[in-house]
Amino acid sequence: KGAYQELLKATQILKENDIEPRWQIFIYEININEVVDLISKAKELNIKEVFVHEGSCDGNNQKLYNIRINKDSIPEEVRPYYLDYSHILSEAECTELLKNDDSYFVPSNDKEIVLNITSDLNVYFNFTHIAPAWKIANIEEDEIDDIVRKVVEEDVPALMLAKTITIKQLVEQYGDAHSNKVFSIADYKMYLLNKYLDEKYNNQIVLNNIIKMMKK
Repeated sequence: KGAYQELLKATQILKENDIEPRWQIFIYEININEVVDLISKAKELNIKEVFVHEGSCDGNNQKLYNIRINKDSIPEEVRPYYLDYSHILSEAECTELLKNDDSYFVPSNDKEIVLNITSDLNVYFNFTHIAPAWKIANIEEDEIDDIVRKVVEEDVPALMLAKTITIKQLVEQYGDAHSNKVFSIADYKMYLLNKYLDEKYNNQIVLNNIIKMMKK
């Protein structure tokens, strides 16, 4: 409570000290009118950099799938501020593009490796949200040489499982060809992969069975 006023105050303080703030606005079906009002407010305050987008659909954001913005709901006045608006797709358009794709979606590090380390010292790649299938290791519990090997070789359950199902199969099992919800194509692939991982690995029953097998 009161966060909006705090953000406006922070904006004022920044501008008074010759620091240009940047506003990032997440849009959903339930806050469309508020986003329009925020853009008007940004103009009033002469905020030079404002961008709107739908956000990813992983982690806690996956729980917001039902209120995710529909492509045809994005107001005309918001579109000039929408991040990569010309490249966004409805879920129906994503499924149409990917329905015959026999390749595999396997995220990989490029020139740089970015790691997330949680407060309990679990290590994850910065590909997506923190979940059991994406865990690389634990700094306290695992040998450092093995952690480094797993990082370099990208040896995590999520990436191994990603090599067992094609994008076409992900679309068939988890896609909604009638949905108008907005995605970038990369975010949509990650959304589908995480749905698969939730079912095949992150499910507690499945995890318990894996643990039992490892103890035998």
